[in-house]
Amino acid sequence: MRKLVLMLLITVTSVVKGQVIWEENFDDLGDNQQSDAGATAWTTTQPVGNSPYKVFQTQTYPGVGRVFIANDTGNEGIWTSEVIDISSYSEVALEAFLGVYWANTTDYVRAYYQLDGGPEVMFGEMMGLPNFQTQSAASAIVSGSTLRIIVRALDTNTGSYYGYPRMLGFDNIKVSKITYIYSRQSGNWNDTNSWSTIGYGGTSCGCTPNSDTHAFVGNGNTINMNVGGQSAGVTVEGSGHIQYTGNNSLNIIRGGVLEVNSAGDILKNGNNGASVTFATYSYNVRVDGTLNVGSITVDGAHFALSGSGNVNLSGSLTFNNLNGHSISNGITGGLTIGSELLFNSNSANFSMVNSGKMTVTNRIRFENTQVAIINSGTLTTGSNGILVSNSDDDGNSITNSGTLTFGTMNLNNADFTINNSGTLNQTGSFTNVDASNTVFNNLTNGTWNYSGSATTTKMNLAAANNNFYFSRSGNQTIFTPSNGSYYNLFVSGTGTKTATSTITVRDNLSISGANLDMTNNGYGLNIGGDWTVSTSSDLFIQRNGTVTFNGTGTQTIRTANGTETFNNLTIDKSSGALVLDAPSTNIAVAGTLALNNGQLNLNGRSISITNGSPSAITRTNGYIRSESTIYPYSPISWSVGNATGDFTFPFGKSDSEYIPFNFSITGAGGGATTVSVATYGTGADNNPYPNGVSSLEGEEGVNLSSEVVDRFWQIDVTGSPTATVTFTATSSEVGSLTNMKAQRYNGADGHWDSPLPGQASSSNSVTVPNVSTFSPWTLVDGNSTLPVELTAFNASLENQDVIINWTTASELNNDYFTLEKTQDFKTFYEVKVVKGHGTTQNENNYKVIDNSPLAGVSYYRLTQTDFDGASETFKAVRIENNSVFDSFNVYPNPNNGQGINLEITGMSKGESIPVSIINMTGVVVYSTEITFNEGVQSTKTIDFTEALAPGVYLIKAGNDQLQKLVVRN
Repeated sequence: MRKLVLMLLITVTSVVKGQVIWEENFDDLGDNQQSDAGATAWTTTQPVGNSPYKVFQTQTYPGVGRVFIANDTGNEGIWTSEVIDISSYSEVALEAFLGVYWANTTDYVRAYYQLDGGPEVMFGEMMGLPNFQTQSAASAIVSGSTLRIIVRALDTNTGSYYGYPRMLGFDNIKVSKITYIYSRQSGNWNDTNSWSTIGYGGTSCGCTPNSDTHAFVGNGNTINMNVGGQSAGVTVEGSGHIQYTGNNSLNIIRGGVLEVNSAGDILKNGNNGASVTFATYSYNVRVDGTLNVGSITVDGAHFALSGSGNVNLSGSLTFNNLNGHSISNGITGGLTIGSELLFNSNSANFSMVNSGKMTVTNRIRFENTQVAIINSGTLTTGSNGILVSNSDDDGNSITNSGTLTFGTMNLNNADFTINNSGTLNQTGSFTNVDASNTVFNNLTNGTWNYSGSATTTKMNLAAANNNFYFSRSGNQTIFTPSNGSYYNLFVSGTGTKTATSTITVRDNLSISGANLDMTNNGYGLNIGGDWTVSTSSDLFIQRNGTVTFNGTGTQTIRTANGTETFNNLTIDKSSGALVLDAPSTNIAVAGTLALNNGQLNLNGRSISITNGSPSAITRTNGYIRSESTIYPYSPISWSVGNATGDFTFPFGKSDSEYIPFNFSITGAGGGATTVSVATYGTGADNNPYPNGVSSLEGEEGVNLSSEVVDRFWQIDVTGSPTATVTFTATSSEVGSLTNMKAQRYNGADGHWDSPLPGQASSSNSVTVPNVSTFSPWTLVDGNSTLPVELTAFNASLENQDVIINWTTASELNNDYFTLEKTQDFKTFYEVKVVKGHGTTQNENNYKVIDNSPLAGVSYYRLTQTDFDGASETFKAVRIENNSVFDSFNVYPNPNNGQGINLEITGMSKGESIPVSIINMTGVVVYSTEITFNEGVQSTKTIDFTEALAPGVYLIKAGNDQLQKLVVRN
């Protein structure tokens, strides 16, 4: 039965001319029916709820006729057809009319089909609207063996409007036959001789494609689109071709498919007005070959494009009247739009999903509201980029998780949202961005490459791990994001990128190609992550601002140009360290270095302070970690000029181990003076030694091997300042040492100098006045400030004896002197203990004669001991004893105790000398006399009658020359 719709629901727009297989229009049923067991049987699942007004059944209204309505259901009701046999048909068309009358926007009526017992597939939907609308929006063309149609509806809006209940409804559910027709030869679209219903080689059907047909073009045939035509489906096989011979339109209707198989094509043939249109229903377009036309228009329909081929439009892809519809592009070969991707007026609340490859030569234009572009593939526009045509076109959005490239964005002061979690390349500027609800979000892991020149306050760049690139080829402004900070900021391209305010980067800053200019306004730069300059030129123009590193983890400064220069540099880290990247990065500070909190780890590199003021480095809780054991040991190099005052080098080993080095200049060193200081701790063995130092024991007699602090300082100075220097070590490095003294290594003479006078020490530091020579230093145990003023100490050789003399100008509590001799500063032999004079201001002379000096070169060391046990060891004096012969050597040494080889130089031929071996208690354990017949240099082998026990012995050759012999098992 045909119905006339006056107000409510349904308007029939065309009559289906194909064979009707199954139809339900509810005319032959009474009202309030909830099932039908007749020729077209159906059932319902009633909504569950307590509303006394719920209606999910047939209903007749005056002047309207009978329809199936959902009124105040409270919950979803389900209408289900019987199983319909469609096995004898190639394809069938489904249709259902849907309507709404002043329902809530959350209410709906949805039509589904189920093929061969499979899943439900929606082929039509109408959401609740605050007005009256009807649609023939439910249509699809399917094939299979069995079919079931399902309608689901929900209405929650009670009451009426102008006497009619607020509701949703449906009617005229129909299944009809679609006929396949085939190109039997090349020819025109509207020529009946071009088509057959029995295959490519069949006879003419005397028909042309229409709303009840699915047209197949193949078998090498070319069909000319010489007129505007329509079909319920078009398939171009691999050997088929459709070519336009005029600016005509191919209309795909009733939800049919358009397929272009591999090696097949649809070509505009130079006719830029050639078009394909899709209207009202849901359409699937698959292109594995080539679709090349002027334009495609989708009007009030769902639309899905897929395939591996190419779609090329010389004109636009236009979407009209798409309220609540969905659009998708999944074509992987590429969709190229020569003009615009246009979302036309009279559309709202729909989405376009792009998971394939789409290129828009001109721009994307929005002439509507609440349009969402969702891109997970590749979407590219030309320089005109994105245009919102009207300030009323609010609520549009782009969500990108793929690659989106566009030029200028002109929003016409309308609200707009971009959410980017993929890669977004913006080659133009933002314009007309004033609306309060506009926001551009670079989300977690999103990358936004911005080549525009204008600024916007709408960028939200706070999400974790998002990357923002100022990548313009030329000058560019660094704007302030809406949330006040960048996460990762990249300055690239060319030209100069200029700051307009303080820049905050929550994580990493990278500069390459372009300059970053902080301007003369003193703008700051706050960095929470790594600093990287990847080109050899100095790209950071620091001006007069402050760079602050304030991240909570480890941060790194990397620069390919060798040295990164800052004006003011602040370290303010609650945890972690700022580390200079080895092996290339040094830093320089022209203004002030502020160590508020945390560690600056030089990591084998250096920092230069070019501000000559003692206040150029300030400290609250931070420190600088030097600690490199490789020369030049990560120095702080301070250009102090001609200044005097206290220069504190704020070294630290850890957060709890602050070990400053103070260089208090008392005498200026000249205008070009630079003080460079580095320090590092060692293990208990004090290795490695500073550069050029081979031992901790020098010929001047200071034995440091068991008395040295586990730390060294390297001090290098240009100019000639005089300073009071304070060294500080950690408590663990000092250990049990007391009353420490600082000693300098004399590289010219190859030994450690005696401690300078006037030193003062605390538990872990030593202050040395009047320092004017510099090289490696360390701290040693000095026991106490010693009471003897020694004015002379020397030794001389007379005949076969060594005469040792020393003089004191005064003595305080002096108990005794101990005189020792050694050849290697490891083993010492006591010569004599001499009683001191207690306390006296008189000069006293002391003399000791050693009748058994060591052979060759030896050293005499003098130690003074107080009554309270405190002692001081003075520098050693050297003596060379060759009174009997030039030298003698014993080998092997160490020895196994079975015998020795004695090599003597300077003997006369036939001369004899006594040889004796003495243990450490003074007992002679072996003696003999040997004669040398060779003269000048001879070697004698002596075999012991009994093997010597393990230990240390002295070998005496002649009357006065001694050497040590070590016997081991």
